[in-house]
Amino acid sequence: MKVLVATEKPFAKAAVNGIREIVEKNGTPDIEKKIVEGTGDEAQESDTSEGKVGDVVDYKVTVEIQPGHSGYVVTDTFSKGLTYNDDLVITLEGVAVTQGEGTYTATSSTSTETGETILTINFDDNYVYDTLTTDENGAAINSTLILTYSATINEDAVIVDAGNPNTVKLTYDNDKTLDDTVVTYTYGIDIFKYTKGASEDEKKPLAGAKFELKDSENNVVKFSKVENSDPSDHNVYIVDEDGDAELETPESGYIYLKGLAAGVYKLTETKEPSGYNKLKGDVTITVTAVKDSNGELAGTYTVKAEYDGNEMEVGSHSGHVYGSKNQTVDEIDILNNSGTELPSTGGVGTYVFTIAGTAIIATAMILFFLKRRKNMAEE
Repeated sequence: MKVLVATEKPFAKAAVNGIREIVEKNGTPDIEKKIVEGTGDEAQESDTSEGKVGDVVDYKVTVEIQPGHSGYVVTDTFSKGLTYNDDLVITLEGVAVTQGEGTYTATSSTSTETGETILTINFDDNYVYDTLTTDENGAAINSTLILTYSATINEDAVIVDAGNPNTVKLTYDNDKTLDDTVVTYTYGIDIFKYTKGASEDEKKPLAGAKFELKDSENNVVKFSKVENSDPSDHNVYIVDEDGDAELETPESGYIYLKGLAAGVYKLTETKEPSGYNKLKGDVTITVTAVKDSNGELAGTYTVKAEYDGNEMEVGSHSGHVYGSKNQTVDEIDILNNSGTELPSTGGVGTYVFTIAGTAIIATAMILFFLKRRKNMAEE
């Protein structure tokens, strides 16, 4: 047990889990929330994270309980895009605290209006006084409680905008409050399928192109189609590990794939629009999360695409599927050509055509010279 000189300042953010220290009364309580990624020695804490729909986000909340205060209540508000997993664990000095009337009670409820879920933890005043702020000799002490729990990114997760915030609040002495917020982001890929129009700059949308998306580990990413998709605008698909939707362009030529983590993906055209040529290879798509000067996620991201060794055109598009009608995101423009198309440069088919053509030309020349020699002999 460490002895601490009386202080009015909040506890150090790097306080060791579970330290209880002898203090004078009326120190300032505090609360801190972090997202934890990894486990054991590899665990890292931050204020932001990113992932795909279905990923679990782990939280760690550190609550500093100080003597001379009462009415400790912790509330955590999960935005609509986060589903609380009802897995709260509270520890004191590394030992789990059993929930009950003599320690704390925890309840959660989801608003039918906002879709937010609120986790409420009420600490028993007798437990706070007898165990958390008074030692066996009656001296005032402070205690550090560690709260761990998680949430899952769900189908209502916001793409870009403000992300999916999660705010924890500590209330004590009935009306004094402190809070801390972390944010989880998820991303989307906008794809436009087109063919060239009458002019060089005209792009005519193509319906009926079908695609498959694979992640960096060559796993097929499964999707469900969003029910309120507007074919005149987009077909919208959301990541769903149990989904079985085919990714198909509507009359607008646009599909939007939402709920993705940052990373490298392979987009394969599995069926070309009627009358057009199928892509000969995959489109490599890289989604990169942008970070701020502190190394935290800034809430924006970039999209790059490559096909047949060449960087593809990435334009921009605005639409309601991104959360607000005036918001612009990157789009990948994929060209399909009609008519007969030779195999891609460098492919095996190209060599076959080249060899066959050379052989035909050589045969014609031989026949020409043989015929000429015959004619000369007859003369």
